[in-house]
Amino acid sequence: MKQNYDKNIIEWLFHQYFPEKEIIQYSLCDGGIENSNFLIETKGANYILKIFEGFKNKSEEIHAEVSILIHLRELKSNVPEIFVAQNGETIIIGPWEKEVILMEYIDGTKYRDKPLSDDMLFLLWQSIATLNQNLAQISGKYLIPETHVYDLKYIFRHLELRTYVPDYADPVLLWQVWTDIDEIQSTFEKLPTQLIHNDLHSNNIIFKNDELYFIDFSDFLLGSVAQEIAISLFSWCFHHFWHPEGVTEYLRWYESVRKLTLNEKKCLFWCIECRMLNIVLAPYIPESGLDMENYGEWIMRYYAALEKFHEFGKENFMKLIP
Repeated sequence: MKQNYDKNIIEWLFHQYFPEKEIIQYSLCDGGIENSNFLIETKGANYILKIFEGFKNKSEEIHAEVSILIHLRELKSNVPEIFVAQNGETIIIGPWEKEVILMEYIDGTKYRDKPLSDDMLFLLWQSIATLNQNLAQISGKYLIPETHVYDLKYIFRHLELRTYVPDYADPVLLWQVWTDIDEIQSTFEKLPTQLIHNDLHSNNIIFKNDELYFIDFSDFLLGSVAQEIAISLFSWCFHHFWHPEGVTEYLRWYESVRKLTLNEKKCLFWCIECRMLNIVLAPYIPESGLDMENYGEWIMRYYAALEKFHEFGKENFMKLIP
């Protein structure tokens, strides 16, 4: 879990990278739960100091995440720059043997907070498709986790999750969602896999000076592109906004870069449902780090989105797919 640190520790860590720069101020970022991210403000530039708290991080995966970001920048994807410390390493050892990196702070606007013209939407969907192409290109080069708590494969493998019904939830609705997931499992498991970001919701896509940046790759895994697309479709069309017709424009613009197979399109509805279900059941998943006491209101918003999306139905959804 993220935590705050004494000023002396933060300054010492930052000066391993930039010994001559003075910190004007720093603050623990609100977003995320698994790592401690500090916004470091200096004269002329701001940075993110990320301390991996060890909650769900393995050292080899941290090194892979850093290497992936460096490689993506080489492929001209807009992702944060990773800085090199005075010892020549990108990753240093911080307090209590925790691994630490320093990266560029992308000072922009989350896409859900920005009025988007057609041109900006076109840029958004095409950029996601191009990012997926670049991730596919480097998939075989790094150690990539094969599953994640927010993953259809996790749902398939943990049958005990079917027994949990939160107090606020309709058990009939959850049973119907599980039935939907069973219906698509065999098709989903045959889809090709590649390296995916796995968390392309609105907080992790930033507009800066009319350019689009992708941040927070800590949930990356080996997964289906259908799952990747479902996360951003859910965020744009069925959660922060209710904009079902956006599915059609998204997929048309996405496919101008990368064509989807029929089976990938078939799985999109269930992938969206599964994303919502994962978060609704997160308090029952120890690895998630979520609980109702601290995240109950946020989790219940996901349940409300699941309820509305399920009522909308797969038949209506499939009509939106070009």
